[in-house]
Amino acid sequence: MTNLDKIKDIFDKNETFLVTTHVLPDGDGLGGEIALGGYLKQLGKTFRIINHDETPEKFNFLDSRGWIEVCSDLKSNISAPDVIILVDCGELSRVGSVADEIKKFKSKILVIDHHINKLRDIEEQFVDTNASSIGEMLYRYFTHVETEITFEMAQALYVSILTDTGSFRHSRTTSLSHIIAARLIDLGVDPEATYQKIYATDSVAKIRLLGEVLSRLKVESGGRLVWSVITKPEREMYGATEDDPSSFIDIFMLIEPVEIAALIREDDSGMMKVSLRSKGDFDVFKVAEALGGGGHTYAAGASIRGGMEEVVKKVVERCKEIIKSGVRK
Repeated sequence: MTNLDKIKDIFDKNETFLVTTHVLPDGDGLGGEIALGGYLKQLGKTFRIINHDETPEKFNFLDSRGWIEVCSDLKSNISAPDVIILVDCGELSRVGSVADEIKKFKSKILVIDHHINKLRDIEEQFVDTNASSIGEMLYRYFTHVETEITFEMAQALYVSILTDTGSFRHSRTTSLSHIIAARLIDLGVDPEATYQKIYATDSVAKIRLLGEVLSRLKVESGGRLVWSVITKPEREMYGATEDDPSSFIDIFMLIEPVEIAALIREDDSGMMKVSLRSKGDFDVFKVAEALGGGGHTYAAGASIRGGMEEVVKKVVERCKEIIKSGVRK
Protein backbone atom coordinates (compact mmCIF):
# COMPACT_ATOMS: atom_id res chain seq x y z
CA MET A 1 0.00 0.00 0.00
CA THR A 2 1.45 3.37 -1.02
CA ASN A 3 1.43 6.40 1.26
CA LEU A 4 -1.36 7.93 -0.85
CA ASP A 5 -3.41 4.77 -0.41
CA LYS A 6 -2.87 4.97 3.35
CA ILE A 7 -4.16 8.56 3.31
CA LYS A 8 -7.20 7.43 1.32
CA ASP A 9 -7.80 4.74 3.92
CA ILE A 10 -7.99 7.42 6.62
CA PHE A 11 -10.64 9.33 4.68
CA ASP A 12 -12.61 6.17 3.83
CA LYS A 13 -12.66 4.71 7.34
CA ASN A 14 -13.60 7.87 9.27
CA GLU A 15 -16.69 10.07 9.20
CA THR A 16 -15.97 13.35 11.00
CA PHE A 17 -13.06 15.72 10.36
CA LEU A 18 -11.66 18.96 11.77
CA VAL A 19 -9.41 20.85 9.35
CA THR A 20 -7.10 23.69 10.40
CA THR A 21 -3.97 25.54 9.30
CA HIS A 22 -1.31 27.76 10.83
CA VAL A 23 -1.80 31.18 12.40
CA LEU A 24 -1.89 34.08 9.93
CA PRO A 25 -3.20 31.78 7.18
CA ASP A 26 -1.85 32.22 3.67
CA GLY A 27 -2.95 31.15 0.21
CA ASP A 28 -1.28 27.76 0.54
CA GLY A 29 -2.96 26.78 3.80
CA LEU A 30 -6.34 28.27 2.92
CA GLY A 31 -6.31 26.81 -0.58
CA GLY A 32 -5.50 23.41 0.87
CA GLU A 33 -8.34 23.68 3.40
CA ILE A 34 -10.96 24.61 0.81
CA ALA A 35 -9.80 21.89 -1.61
CA LEU A 36 -10.02 19.33 1.21
CA GLY A 37 -13.46 20.66 2.09
CA GLY A 38 -14.61 20.02 -1.47
CA TYR A 39 -13.20 16.50 -1.35
CA LEU A 40 -14.79 15.69 2.02
CA LYS A 41 -18.12 17.00 0.76
CA GLN A 42 -17.94 14.65 -2.21
CA LEU A 43 -17.27 11.76 0.15
CA GLY A 44 -20.31 12.67 2.21
CA LYS A 45 -18.22 13.30 5.32
CA THR A 46 -18.98 15.72 8.14
CA PHE A 47 -16.29 18.38 8.54
CA ARG A 48 -15.48 21.78 9.98
CA ILE A 49 -12.67 24.13 8.99
CA ILE A 50 -11.58 26.19 12.00
CA ASN A 51 -8.62 28.59 12.07
CA HIS A 52 -7.06 30.76 14.74
CA ASP A 53 -7.06 33.91 12.59
CA GLU A 54 -9.54 35.41 10.18
CA THR A 55 -9.01 34.83 6.48
CA PRO A 56 -7.18 37.79 4.85
CA GLU A 57 -9.67 39.71 2.74
CA LYS A 58 -7.84 38.98 -0.53
CA PHE A 59 -8.51 35.25 -0.07
CA ASN A 60 -12.20 35.49 0.88
CA PHE A 61 -13.24 34.63 -2.68
CA LEU A 62 -11.99 31.06 -2.12
CA ASP A 63 -14.54 30.43 0.64
CA SER A 64 -17.76 31.06 -1.27
CA ARG A 65 -19.63 28.56 0.93
CA GLY A 66 -18.53 30.14 4.19
CA TRP A 67 -16.90 26.96 5.44
CA ILE A 68 -14.05 28.62 7.35
CA GLU A 69 -14.74 29.50 10.98
CA VAL A 70 -12.59 31.50 13.39
CA CYS A 71 -11.90 29.85 16.73
CA SER A 72 -12.69 32.96 18.76
CA ASP A 73 -16.09 33.39 17.08
CA LEU A 74 -17.55 29.88 16.94
CA LYS A 75 -21.35 29.61 16.75
CA SER A 76 -21.33 26.10 18.22
CA ASN A 77 -19.07 23.92 20.35
CA ILE A 78 -16.56 21.64 18.69
CA SER A 79 -17.43 17.95 18.96
CA ALA A 80 -14.59 15.44 19.01
CA PRO A 81 -13.85 14.52 15.38
CA ASP A 82 -12.54 11.18 14.20
CA VAL A 83 -9.63 12.92 12.47
CA ILE A 84 -7.92 16.30 12.84
CA ILE A 85 -6.09 17.49 9.73
CA LEU A 86 -3.21 19.97 10.06
CA VAL A 87 -2.73 21.67 6.71
CA ASP A 88 0.57 23.34 5.82
CA CYS A 89 2.00 22.85 9.32
CA GLY A 90 3.31 19.92 11.29
CA GLU A 91 2.97 21.00 14.90
CA LEU A 92 0.06 21.94 17.15
CA SER A 93 2.03 24.96 18.34
CA ARG A 94 1.48 26.52 14.89
CA VAL A 95 -2.33 26.50 14.92
CA GLY A 96 -2.84 28.99 17.75
CA SER A 97 -5.96 28.74 19.91
CA VAL A 98 -7.29 25.83 17.83
CA ALA A 99 -4.64 23.72 19.59
CA ASP A 100 -6.45 24.25 22.91
CA GLU A 101 -9.56 22.65 21.42
CA ILE A 102 -7.63 19.83 19.74
CA LYS A 103 -5.89 18.86 22.99
CA LYS A 104 -9.29 18.07 24.52
CA PHE A 105 -9.77 15.21 22.08
CA LYS A 106 -8.08 11.87 21.49
CA SER A 107 -8.64 12.10 17.74
CA LYS A 108 -6.27 10.78 15.12
CA ILE A 109 -4.10 13.59 13.68
CA LEU A 110 -3.17 13.70 10.00
CA VAL A 111 -0.44 16.12 8.91
CA ILE A 112 -0.45 17.38 5.31
CA ASP A 113 2.67 19.49 4.92
CA HIS A 114 5.67 20.31 2.74
CA HIS A 115 7.89 21.99 5.33
CA ILE A 116 10.90 20.59 7.14
CA ASN A 117 9.73 19.72 10.63
CA LYS A 118 10.22 17.20 13.42
CA LEU A 119 6.66 15.82 13.44
CA ARG A 120 6.85 14.65 17.02
CA ASP A 121 4.40 11.91 18.03
CA ILE A 122 2.27 12.26 14.88
CA GLU A 123 1.93 8.94 13.10
CA GLU A 124 -0.25 9.86 10.12
CA GLN A 125 1.70 12.02 7.69
CA PHE A 126 1.40 13.13 4.09
CA VAL A 127 4.63 15.13 3.87
CA ASP A 128 6.74 16.01 0.84
CA THR A 129 9.45 18.60 1.47
CA ASN A 130 10.23 18.73 -2.25
CA ALA A 131 6.71 19.81 -3.21
CA SER A 132 6.15 23.42 -4.16
CA SER A 133 2.92 23.69 -2.21
CA ILE A 134 0.03 21.94 -0.52
CA GLY A 135 -1.94 22.48 -3.72
CA GLU A 136 0.55 20.42 -5.71
CA MET A 137 0.44 17.61 -3.14
CA LEU A 138 -3.36 17.51 -2.98
CA TYR A 139 -3.68 17.55 -6.77
CA ARG A 140 -1.45 14.47 -6.88
CA TYR A 141 -3.59 12.82 -4.21
CA PHE A 142 -6.91 13.68 -5.89
CA THR A 143 -5.74 12.30 -9.23
CA HIS A 144 -4.39 9.18 -7.53
CA VAL A 145 -7.77 8.40 -5.96
CA GLU A 146 -9.57 9.49 -9.13
CA THR A 147 -11.87 11.99 -7.44
CA GLU A 148 -13.56 14.79 -9.38
CA ILE A 149 -11.80 18.12 -9.04
CA THR A 150 -14.57 20.69 -9.12
CA PHE A 151 -14.00 24.30 -10.18
CA GLU A 152 -14.11 25.32 -6.51
CA MET A 153 -11.36 22.82 -5.68
CA ALA A 154 -9.34 23.76 -8.79
CA GLN A 155 -9.44 27.44 -7.85
CA ALA A 156 -8.23 26.66 -4.34
CA LEU A 157 -5.43 24.40 -5.58
CA TYR A 158 -4.30 27.00 -8.11
CA VAL A 159 -4.15 29.74 -5.45
CA SER A 160 -2.11 27.43 -3.23
CA ILE A 161 0.43 26.78 -5.98
CA LEU A 162 0.49 30.37 -7.26
CA THR A 163 1.12 31.96 -3.87
CA ASP A 164 3.58 29.45 -2.45
CA THR A 165 5.76 29.44 -5.56
CA GLY A 166 5.83 33.25 -5.54
CA SER A 167 4.00 33.28 -8.88
CA PHE A 168 6.18 30.41 -10.12
CA ARG A 169 9.47 32.11 -9.20
CA HIS A 170 10.75 30.18 -6.18
CA SER A 171 13.34 27.41 -6.34
CA ARG A 172 10.88 24.59 -5.62
CA THR A 173 8.86 25.47 -8.71
CA THR A 174 9.18 22.55 -11.12
CA SER A 175 7.78 21.46 -14.45
CA LEU A 176 5.15 19.55 -12.44
CA SER A 177 4.04 22.80 -10.80
CA HIS A 178 3.40 24.27 -14.25
CA ILE A 179 1.74 21.12 -15.57
CA ILE A 180 -0.69 21.03 -12.65
CA ALA A 181 -1.40 24.75 -13.01
CA ALA A 182 -2.19 24.21 -16.69
CA ARG A 183 -4.60 21.39 -15.86
CA LEU A 184 -6.33 23.58 -13.27
CA ILE A 185 -6.70 26.31 -15.90
CA ASP A 186 -8.32 23.71 -18.15
CA LEU A 187 -10.82 23.14 -15.34
CA GLY A 188 -11.88 26.79 -15.52
CA VAL A 189 -9.44 28.77 -13.38
CA ASP A 190 -8.84 32.26 -14.79
CA PRO A 191 -5.15 33.18 -14.16
CA GLU A 192 -5.58 36.92 -14.70
CA ALA A 193 -8.68 37.24 -12.53
CA THR A 194 -7.04 35.17 -9.80
CA TYR A 195 -3.89 37.28 -9.89
CA GLN A 196 -5.92 40.50 -9.70
CA LYS A 197 -7.87 39.30 -6.66
CA ILE A 198 -4.73 38.37 -4.75
CA TYR A 199 -2.05 40.81 -5.86
CA ALA A 200 -3.87 43.89 -7.15
CA THR A 201 -5.84 44.76 -4.03
CA ASP A 202 -3.24 46.55 -1.89
CA SER A 203 -4.45 49.43 0.24
CA VAL A 204 -2.85 52.87 0.36
CA ALA A 205 -2.00 52.11 4.00
CA LYS A 206 0.00 49.02 3.00
CA ILE A 207 1.95 50.87 0.31
CA ARG A 208 2.77 53.73 2.68
CA LEU A 209 3.97 51.26 5.31
CA LEU A 210 6.13 49.57 2.67
CA GLY A 211 7.71 52.94 1.90
CA GLU A 212 8.53 53.41 5.59
CA VAL A 213 10.04 49.92 5.85
CA LEU A 214 12.16 50.36 2.73
CA SER A 215 13.36 53.80 3.87
CA ARG A 216 15.14 52.24 6.84
CA LEU A 217 16.33 49.03 5.19
CA LYS A 218 19.67 47.94 6.64
CA VAL A 219 22.37 46.60 4.32
CA GLU A 220 25.19 44.48 5.76
CA SER A 221 27.83 41.89 4.85
CA GLY A 222 28.87 43.74 1.74
CA GLY A 223 25.30 44.00 0.47
CA ARG A 224 24.61 40.28 0.79
CA LEU A 225 22.28 40.71 3.79
CA VAL A 226 19.37 43.17 4.09
CA TRP A 227 16.86 43.46 6.89
CA SER A 228 14.19 45.72 8.32
CA VAL A 229 11.66 45.83 11.15
CA ILE A 230 8.04 46.80 11.74
CA THR A 231 6.63 47.39 15.22
CA LYS A 232 2.94 47.08 16.00
CA PRO A 233 2.54 50.82 16.80
CA GLU A 234 4.18 51.74 13.47
CA ARG A 235 1.87 49.42 11.55
CA GLU A 236 -1.17 50.78 13.37
CA MET A 237 -0.05 54.36 12.74
CA TYR A 238 -0.32 53.70 9.00
CA GLY A 239 -3.60 51.82 9.37
CA ALA A 240 -2.14 48.64 7.89
CA THR A 241 -3.37 45.16 8.80
CA GLU A 242 -1.37 42.43 10.54
CA ASP A 243 -1.15 40.53 7.24
CA ASP A 244 -0.10 43.52 5.09
CA PRO A 245 3.69 43.29 5.69
CA SER A 246 3.88 39.56 4.95
CA SER A 247 4.90 40.11 1.31
CA PHE A 248 7.46 42.86 1.91
CA ILE A 249 10.39 40.48 2.20
CA ASP A 250 9.90 39.40 -1.42
CA ILE A 251 10.67 42.96 -2.46
CA PHE A 252 13.90 42.87 -0.45
CA MET A 253 14.98 39.91 -2.59
CA LEU A 254 14.83 42.01 -5.76
CA ILE A 255 17.97 43.84 -4.64
CA GLU A 256 21.35 42.93 -6.17
CA PRO A 257 23.60 41.37 -4.73
CA VAL A 258 21.39 40.32 -1.77
CA GLU A 259 21.56 36.64 -0.84
CA ILE A 260 19.72 36.67 2.51
CA ALA A 261 16.85 38.92 3.59
CA ALA A 262 15.14 39.18 6.97
CA LEU A 263 12.01 40.96 8.12
CA ILE A 264 11.09 41.16 11.79
CA ARG A 265 7.55 42.35 12.51
CA GLU A 266 5.50 42.57 15.67
CA ASP A 267 2.07 40.94 15.51
CA ASP A 268 -1.08 41.96 17.35
CA SER A 269 -0.22 39.75 20.34
CA GLY A 270 3.27 41.23 20.73
CA MET A 271 5.06 38.21 19.26
CA MET A 272 7.92 38.88 16.87
CA LYS A 273 7.39 37.25 13.47
CA VAL A 274 10.67 36.58 11.68
CA SER A 275 10.61 35.97 7.92
CA LEU A 276 13.77 34.78 6.15
CA ARG A 277 14.58 34.35 2.47
CA SER A 278 17.67 33.15 0.60
CA LYS A 279 18.36 33.91 -3.04
CA GLY A 280 21.52 31.86 -3.27
CA ASP A 281 22.36 28.53 -1.71
CA PHE A 282 22.47 29.63 1.93
CA ASP A 283 20.19 27.57 4.18
CA VAL A 284 17.97 29.98 6.14
CA PHE A 285 16.03 27.05 7.60
CA LYS A 286 18.98 26.58 9.96
CA VAL A 287 18.55 30.15 11.21
CA ALA A 288 14.82 29.68 11.74
CA GLU A 289 15.31 26.32 13.44
CA ALA A 290 17.80 27.83 15.89
CA LEU A 291 15.13 30.42 16.75
CA GLY A 292 12.47 27.77 17.32
CA GLY A 293 10.88 28.03 13.88
CA GLY A 294 11.01 26.13 10.63
CA GLY A 295 10.12 26.21 6.95
CA HIS A 296 12.15 25.49 3.83
CA THR A 297 15.81 25.76 2.88
CA TYR A 298 15.29 29.08 1.07
CA ALA A 299 12.18 30.40 2.85
CA ALA A 300 11.73 30.03 6.59
CA GLY A 301 10.46 31.82 9.66
CA ALA A 302 9.88 31.83 13.38
CA SER A 303 7.69 33.39 16.06
CA ILE A 304 9.64 34.65 19.05
CA ARG A 305 8.73 36.24 22.36
CA GLY A 306 11.01 39.09 23.34
CA GLY A 307 11.81 42.70 22.65
CA MET A 308 12.40 43.89 19.11
CA GLU A 309 16.02 44.88 19.76
CA GLU A 310 16.85 41.48 21.29
CA VAL A 311 15.21 39.53 18.45
CA VAL A 312 16.85 41.65 15.75
CA LYS A 313 20.26 41.04 17.31
CA LYS A 314 19.74 37.26 17.31
CA VAL A 315 18.46 37.13 13.73
CA VAL A 316 21.06 39.45 12.20
CA GLU A 317 23.97 37.79 14.01
CA ARG A 318 22.94 34.33 12.83
CA CYS A 319 22.47 35.51 9.25
CA LYS A 320 25.89 37.15 9.29
CA GLU A 321 27.46 33.96 10.66
CA ILE A 322 26.07 31.91 7.78
CA ILE A 323 27.33 34.36 5.17
CA LYS A 324 30.74 34.66 6.82
CA SER A 325 31.13 30.88 7.06
CA GLY A 326 30.54 30.52 3.36
CA VAL A 327 28.83 27.21 4.10
CA ARG A 328 26.00 26.68 1.72
CA LYS A 329 23.28 24.03 1.78
